[in-house]
Amino acid sequence: MQRLQRLLLNHGSARAAADRPDKASKMRHIAAVGIFVGGVLSSTLLGAQIHPSARHDYNAGISRILIGVSNAQSGPSRSLGQNLLRGSAAYFDIVNKQGGIYGRKIEILLKDDKYEPDPALRNTHELIEEDNVFVLFDFVGTPTLTRILPLLQYFEKTKLVNVAPLTGADPPRQPPYDKFVFNIRASYRQETRALVRYLYEKGYRRLGFFGQADSYGKSGEIGVIDALAELNLKLVKTVSYRRNLPFETDMTTQVKLLRQAGADAVIAVSVYGPCAAFIRDARMSGWDVPVANVSLRPASCSTR
Repeated sequence: MQRLQRLLLNHGSARAAADRPDKASKMRHIAAVGIFVGGVLSSTLLGAQIHPSARHDYNAGISRILIGVSNAQSGPSRSLGQNLLRGSAAYFDIVNKQGGIYGRKIEILLKDDKYEPDPALRNTHELIEEDNVFVLFDFVGTPTLTRILPLLQYFEKTKLVNVAPLTGADPPRQPPYDKFVFNIRASYRQETRALVRYLYEKGYRRLGFFGQADSYGKSGEIGVIDALAELNLKLVKTVSYRRNLPFETDMTTQVKLLRQAGADAVIAVSVYGPCAAFIRDARMSGWDVPVANVSLRPASCSTR
């Protein structure tokens, strides 16, 4: 908590002093208290102020705290961004109804990146350069966040922080980018190690891997490989799928390959649609092995 406070104090003082020198002291206090509420999220939508993309003049925004969000609001993975934003909006709405932070209301400026890296990069550049947001928040996904990390480094003098992105990948947790991101969730290394250890204790020794064919899936695969190496084991087979495939996608080929390799359990690093499709096709084929996924996907993955 102290690290986040330091980051926000430094960011608040730098941006506030640059834009409004006479307001620097007060804005520094607002930074430490105001954005800190983003660390605790509710899960019920109460309707905070969410606006479509538009240019904003930060100098004219003295009565608000503008939070920039780029995540998936459309496409097959839209539920990730939509539900994450609902939780944030619920909490910010409570704060706003209580008068905001020292009279300043929290507003969310939302841009849709469809869970794709290139739109995420464009959105983030606009949020920083054109919209002058106070902080970046609620970003979703490894492929999107890892693409914008060099941009955060480029704008290092703004002391802009990306708070609580929904990813467990290594790059935002390691130099040189760790100082631009405040992570809250566990890393994929931690999660996959826990999954491997759990399955090992249950007697499973021939693990297969089902993952997204990008930096998200690769981060998880590396975590599984390293965790298995600690037990003198290796993956029996790795299969993948392309990002943003819908639930209706046929996953019988991936199921067949893992089954033929003799996997007695599968660790998945997947979003909810492809994960559910894989489980569906595995069960319909009569293959009833355990499938364990990291926490990025919702619980509906195993129930659809």
